[in-house]
Amino acid sequence: MITISAADIDRCLTYRGLVETLRNAFANGAVQPVRHHHTISHPQGNDLTLLLMPAWTDFSAEQDGHIGVKIVTVSPDNNSIGKPAVMGLYLLMDDRR
Repeated sequence: MITISAADIDRCLTYRGLVETLRNAFANGAVQPVRHHHTISHPQGNDLTLLLMPAWTDFSAEQDGHIGVKIVTVSPDNNSIGKPAVMGLYLLMDDRR
């Protein structure tokens, strides 16, 4: 497994290149089911939100591709302790079995 930091991504990607790559992926049939949205009760503060957003290559249109999921938490109380209210990760896997 390779972990790529935000700083690494900033060095490797340009905004224009990212937009073009996403445009091509959606034009070629990326599959995006409805995201999962979960409210998590927290007795010491505001509720938290967990978002799970999967997407994958349309394998009926392409032989090779990827499967990914964005995982995001929204924690409104984090701002009061100097942390971001929104934090997330993206897990990307190739389709090799």
